Amino acid sequence: MSSTSSTPTVEALRERGVWSPAMDNFAQWDPDWTERCARMTNNPWTTGVLPVKWIELICIALNAACTYRNESGMRYHIRAALDAGATGEEIRETLKGVSVLGIHSIAVTLPILFEEAEKSSTRPAPRPACRRACRPRPPRGCRRSRRAPSPGHWGKRSSYLR
Repeated sequence: MSSTSSTPTVEALRERGVWSPAMDNFAQWDPDWTERCARMTNNPWTTGVLPVKWIELICIALNAACTYRNESGMRYHIRAALDAGATGEEIRETLKGVSVLGIHSIAVTLPILFEEAEKSSTRPAPRPACRRACRPRPPRGCRRSRRAPSPGHWGKRSSYLR
């Protein structure tokens, strides 16, 4: 598509390097729809209603959500948030906040599972008599028995979020 096209928002996004090549087919098939979609999705950055840092933190959360998990999008928006003045701590808090979405979905769906299992007279499988036989543990005091760091410690080990 040329720069004299009827899709100025799409062209501006291409020039800034934030246009996804995956959208090129849509831009060819239906330039009008693609331009309107690009304007709508670019809106938060152009209205000035929210600070760019906040928009980028929201985008990090959306890309990190358990229902989406877009690693490249998350990396892009982490860099953009840092460029917009976000701190590593703000980014970590954003990631901590979005991490509870998975817990929430379990809290909502588990009662439904129990209800449906009861209706169908389904019983859980019996637990093995000895858990150690199924999952041996290292002897007490062994270095391997220490727990992994909690998610709250991710940022302390990652130079990426400093």
